[in-house]
Amino acid sequence: MMTLLAPAIARPAAATAAETAPRPLGALRDDRGLLGGGPNAASLHDRVAGAAARAGMPIVVVIVGGAPSARGAGMANLEEAARLRFAEEKLSEEASDAVLLLVAPRAGRAVLETGKGEAGIVPQIDGRRITADLARALDRHASTTKLARALAEAVDRIADSALATRDRRRPLAEPRVGERDEIPAPLSSGHQRPSAGTSHDQSATAQPRRSRMPVAYGLAIVLMLGVALRQRRRFGSGSAHRHQATPRPKRPKLPGQIGGSC
Repeated sequence: MMTLLAPAIARPAAATAAETAPRPLGALRDDRGLLGGGPNAASLHDRVAGAAARAGMPIVVVIVGGAPSARGAGMANLEEAARLRFAEEKLSEEASDAVLLLVAPRAGRAVLETGKGEAGIVPQIDGRRITADLARALDRHASTTKLARALAEAVDRIADSALATRDRRRPLAEPRVGERDEIPAPLSSGHQRPSAGTSHDQSATAQPRRSRMPVAYGLAIVLMLGVALRQRRRFGSGSAHRHQATPRPKRPKLPGQIGGSC
């Protein structure tokens, strides 16, 4: 009896273990079998798993078959399908950050979904560049090798963008002890730390005094000019006095010129 019940007990235990086992971060969903079961699919699966492990978050690549349609309507439908598939995969429930890449090779379109819009781990500007380059690499008659290579490059760029975003979000580390500014020693109980006004007054009084040498030079020049001007005036007035005080000598008259000419 116990022998018959052993397989029945083992099956639920195996199912429970499979349900509780963590799902791998990277996943490849080829809904239409466009890659086939060859080495291209295996190589792409390994690249997706490696990119997800490097980024530390789930990355799921979904390949769907879409017929070419109007540009605006086709892109809107693909974006809506990406949002629905993101919810079906329950990516937001498993991790805080996740990325789903939905690709329609036959339509030549791709959409990136993070579940958070502009606040996603991959910025919209990076997502648009990745999907635009991927769409240019694809066409309606792309081979499986070309498709696998283009998708592998896209998932690597997704992981790089996610790591860069995580680095920007990371808070700045505190400076080391050697890099910190010198911390002033604690003051004793009898001393008080100067206030802002006191430090301002001290800094004002501690300023170096202006030199008085230019003022002294100016006064010396003024004095020299005054002395020179005074001497000039004194010498000039003395020469004028001497010139006025010295009369011109008169010529003596001869005897014959006393009474007049004969």
